Amino acid sequence: MLELTMAAVSGAEAGATAGMLMADAPSEPGAVLRVGRDGAACRLVTPEEWLFVSRVHLEFRCVADGTWQVTWLRGSQPDPSAEVRLAPAGGGPGGA
Repeated sequence: MLELTMAAVSGAEAGATAGMLMADAPSEPGAVLRVGRDGAACRLVTPEEWLFVSRVHLEFRCVADGTWQVTWLRGSQPDPSAEVRLAPAGGGPGGA
């Protein structure tokens, strides 16, 4: 299971408790969780005024061995800017 949490506080709310947004996806091959400003394409959506975040900014994809691949997308560019693979704390699928 991949769980993402994002806290957002606007300037007017400085010092206040942050608004928490959460999204999760099962660690099953083919599962995808996207982060960005486009609510139609992303499960974890940043505020519209965050122009430094692309419409679809990050994509987390579970691959065949149960690990997660993170792709930092480059907006309208055809190729991703960076890719990273994540594994559970135990080193293998399921974190054993």
